Amino acid sequence: MKSKRGLEIDLNTPMLLLDEEFQGRARRVYRNLYIPSLEDLIVTKLMSLERKDYGDIKEVFKFADKIDFDYLCRRVQQANLKREFNRIAKRIGVPTC
Repeated sequence: MKSKRGLEIDLNTPMLLLDEEFQGRARRVYRNLYIPSLEDLIVTKLMSLERKDYGDIKEVFKFADKIDFDYLCRRVQQANLKREFNRIAKRIGVPTC
């Protein structure tokens, strides 16, 4: 998927996170097409963490001023991905959880 700003990110949504909160924070982009919040996108990328996912996470953090770090850290902990997130966060220079 490519956004208006030129950001291109593949979306794969693990079923683990498809709860009401995830759905409520997703943004409708067309009819019944929704994209996850930046925070949930980061968590879904952490769950897969293929080579491209690291780059995608780095790209998402270009919008760090729009990321709710409290929510992100809570979701990272719920998904049991704190270690993985903190390792990447330190590498790209963003706050850890």
